[in-house]
Amino acid sequence: MLPQHPLARAGLCVLGAAAALVCAHRLVQAAEMGRAAVAPTLPVLSPVESLGFRVSAVAGAVWLVGPGAQVPPGAAPVFQVFADGAVAVHRNATELGGATSVDAMAAILLPTARLTDLNAAARASALELLCCLRAERPLPTAAVQLFGLMAKQDDLAQWLAWAM
Repeated sequence: MLPQHPLARAGLCVLGAAAALVCAHRLVQAAEMGRAAVAPTLPVLSPVESLGFRVSAVAGAVWLVGPGAQVPPGAAPVFQVFADGAVAVHRNATELGGATSVDAMAAILLPTARLTDLNAAARASALELLCCLRAERPLPTAAVQLFGLMAKQDDLAQWLAWAM
C-alpha cells in the first residue's frame, strides 16, 4: 500500500535510501574494525637485524670506505650501506677463514664520499654495524680507519659520538 501522493512516495524513497546508506556505512565500519583486530603486528627489524645472522665483533680495525675506493684485501666481513639505510654483505668472515686473528679487520662501504653527507638512515645503519663490529664504548677513533673518504679527525670523532 503505497501512498498515492507523489511527495509522499518521494519521501519514502529518500528514507529508504538514507536507511540503506546507514546500513552500508555500519557494515564497512564493522569490516574495518574486524580487519584491524586480526592484523598481525610484525616487529620492525633494523637493516642489520634483517641480514639474518648475528654480526660478530672483529679484533682489528674497521675500515670506512668511500664510493669507488678499493676495499682492503684482507677485510672480512665487508658490508655495504646504501643511501636508504639498507645493508648488504659483500664478503663474510668465513670466506677468508674467519676473523679470529689479532689483525682481522672489517670494512663498511658507504654511499657518500664525506661522513658529514650521510643521511640519517645511512648513518644509523653504518653506526649500528660499527657497534656490532666493535665492542668498546665509546668507540675509539683509532679502531676506525678511513679510506677514500673526505673527513677530518674531528668529523670522525663527532660521528662516532653517535654510537653511544
